[in-house]
Amino acid sequence: EPGSQIITGAGTLRFADNAQLLFAASNNATDFFNAIPFGAEDSTLPITIVPAADPHNPLSSLINFGQGLHNTDQFRVKLIGSGTIEFVDNAQGSIPANAFVGVETVSTPMCEISVTDLTVSLADNGTFAIGNSNASEGGVLQIGNLDPVTGHSVGFTLTVDGADANFSIGSRGFLGLGVGIQRFDGQLPLLRARNCPTNFVPNQNMVSTLNDVENITFNFYNGRFIHDRIFSGDNMNASLLAVGNASGLMVDLNFLTPDENIEPEAISQSNFNVAGGGNIVFVSPGEVGGLQPIVSNQNGDLSPLLTAGIMASSLLQPDNVDVAGLTAEQFFDYIATQDATDGSMTRDNTFGRANAASQGDSFRPESQNILVDTVSGDAIIRTSVTDILGVGQEDSKNRAAIDAAAVFVDIDPTTNQIVSVTNIQAGQL
Repeated sequence: EPGSQIITGAGTLRFADNAQLLFAASNNATDFFNAIPFGAEDSTLPITIVPAADPHNPLSSLINFGQGLHNTDQFRVKLIGSGTIEFVDNAQGSIPANAFVGVETVSTPMCEISVTDLTVSLADNGTFAIGNSNASEGGVLQIGNLDPVTGHSVGFTLTVDGADANFSIGSRGFLGLGVGIQRFDGQLPLLRARNCPTNFVPNQNMVSTLNDVENITFNFYNGRFIHDRIFSGDNMNASLLAVGNASGLMVDLNFLTPDENIEPEAISQSNFNVAGGGNIVFVSPGEVGGLQPIVSNQNGDLSPLLTAGIMASSLLQPDNVDVAGLTAEQFFDYIATQDATDGSMTRDNTFGRANAASQGDSFRPESQNILVDTVSGDAIIRTSVTDILGVGQEDSKNRAAIDAAAVFVDIDPTTNQIVSVTNIQAGQL
């Protein structure tokens, strides 16, 4: 239920068979956030510190938006302590729209738990969904304390190790690694459709950096990590992964099967795949206030406090070999899609490649509508694809692109337009 706590010990809380862990949506979140004044956006205004209720540049630091990060206190579910929450067989964990979950410590007169080191483990067909494609909109999962607490530390590990195990961030879902929500809207799609002036998009969220986060580990052994909503942040179908520039944060990445992917003709060895293309931001702490996490069509630094990009699928990331001790900035660079048009400035397996995903419409077959995105210079390019070059019928070619989560692309650098798309076949990885 909203506002509850799960305090774990050093053991394992296992969900098996068809069991579900559902973080219930808050019925009053929409009204709560809508009741706090939020000023009109005006990009001609200077980037400065300004009350959130006033007209403002969307890249400004916004102050006095309710209680800031504490706006979610009444409905945020807190995961506290050490141990493992495990999903095996066909078990599922779900954070739907208007549900808010924080991995944090606690310090009250009645309870003091100074170390949270939580593992979420997915095996077999286990899933954990912060929304699923466009069909099921996501809520919020944030890692870190709202306020700094001396002597406290927060750690989080995600282990994906199952043939059909997957962790997904669906439309409007938010995963904050050292970043938390000040403003979030969970308005139901039906209400949005009836009242267009109140349409809410992820670019209108407000976020701030969190505290006391010391270590985050991803064990990507077998399965799929899905952050593939290929939409601009001003589209209601977009999702967001935010990384906070927290001092002392170390990120580890572990793979069961190293996949160096050095030569162009090398064949992928790993059974794990990141399906990327979704929006990412790197947030630095400001003196005061929160930021709108803008991801539109510009890649790179938008302000001294905000860097925007898109997540790279596995076939656009560096070699899938274990790395330890990445800083927050290094981790952001690791997962970010680099320039696909400049072979001298980017990693080898990004040049001439793009992320690929289903458009995600629930009322039509998944493989009928393909979206791709990549980076050209400082521009994020997103486009729909109607004719993928390669072997097979249209449906099978689209399915292959979705499975690989990546395609070859030919980009006209003068217009930043993708002029052709070709499937990546086995032996061409």
